[in-house]
Amino acid sequence: MTLMDIPEVRYATSSGDVRIAYEVVGRGEVDVVFALGLIPNLEMSREVSFLRRWLERLTSFARVVHYDRRGVGVSDRDLSMGSPEEQMDDIRAVMDAAGLERAALVTSIDGGPIALTFAATYPDRVQSLVLYESWARVAWKADYPIGLKDPERGLSGHARTHWGDGTTVQQVIGDSWDPAATRRLLAKLERTIASPKFVYKHFELAQKVDVRAALPSVQAPALVLARRDLARYLPLSEWLADSLQVPLVSVAGQWLHSWRDDYEDAVLDLIQDFLVHEPGKVTMSQRVLQTLIFTDIVGSTKRAMSLGDAEWRNLLARHDALVRSQIARYHGREIKHTGDGLLASFDGPARAVRCAHSIQETLSTIGIDVRAGIHTGECEVRGDDVAGIAVHIAARVCALAGAGEVLATSTVRDLVVGSGLEFEDRGTRTLKGIDTPWPIVAALSET
Repeated sequence: MTLMDIPEVRYATSSGDVRIAYEVVGRGEVDVVFALGLIPNLEMSREVSFLRRWLERLTSFARVVHYDRRGVGVSDRDLSMGSPEEQMDDIRAVMDAAGLERAALVTSIDGGPIALTFAATYPDRVQSLVLYESWARVAWKADYPIGLKDPERGLSGHARTHWGDGTTVQQVIGDSWDPAATRRLLAKLERTIASPKFVYKHFELAQKVDVRAALPSVQAPALVLARRDLARYLPLSEWLADSLQVPLVSVAGQWLHSWRDDYEDAVLDLIQDFLVHEPGKVTMSQRVLQTLIFTDIVGSTKRAMSLGDAEWRNLLARHDALVRSQIARYHGREIKHTGDGLLASFDGPARAVRCAHSIQETLSTIGIDVRAGIHTGECEVRGDDVAGIAVHIAARVCALAGAGEVLATSTVRDLVVGSGLEFEDRGTRTLKGIDTPWPIVAALSET
């Protein structure tokens, strides 16, 4: 590599004032946003042969925005990798900084849940999805029996005591002609990705991420790829492909990556063919993944009667102004006034939860108690309005809440893993007019 071959690394500012490192390489007609799971590292991407091969092949036909996820590589470190919502913000930040309106997302392993959620939330910005050895959820759950029950047996447990010596990444990389030399190179790769404590914490959080609720809203064409001899993870890819209603494309091999170019090319040939010949020219429907908040004034009828019409109208006007200010603060969108409350939508559940608590805190200063209900689901956008079963679920959850409570469905909790928000289980409840019972949680205030 010559000095002229070294690309310029730039920084995009994402939510929380986090700086995300990225580079723009290649001059093809296809726009690609690229970040492999587990081993994203801009500085090492040319030193390690399998990382270099992915860049060589992708940049041969595409303009590639290659970035390090928050917390790793040369992006801002010493912080968590963030919730799916924050990592979606990172994708949007690098796309905006690079001037991409729409692109294909290419990722692997734990990058898949982020790409899926982004595609469901911003369908107009995602041309297509390439998901290599990925999933919507990795850990076992009663309604997800294919998930892994024993993460400590795999990479997570090994990373606890060995991260930085090269042997964690080595577990998913094929053998080389010089094992000692390659282990030292992988040790350098691990150390430049992140610190041992950070990596283990990331593995713990990754076990909790669950974006299955986002899949019905994914409209972009998807290519789901898996190594057929990676038996531990193959069922996860099979389930994901089936849920996206696309065929699983399996390729021979028992390793995630290999030092041999031909091993990587077996996957990259398929990716190139998909991205070049299936460019994702689809008609976008108005279905998007959104988080909805319903708020309601507690005891409004009794309060109105005690105040009288004129004074009650004045109080409602102050209520509306304060609620709208908080919705704007958290980048939400007011959908409609509901008489004693408001319906608002957000592109991220953590923002919605924080907005609900902020609304309650703000309104308490003028003597108004409110309750709130939150749900994340697929919505049909109808002009300035939204429709669909998700709207009804959010309304029913709000009706369950008491004064000062923010209740949510378990979907909201699953999508904010890594955000620092905490919840209390409130059991599974039957919601009026909804066929399926829903697990309900109380979102706890951070103050």
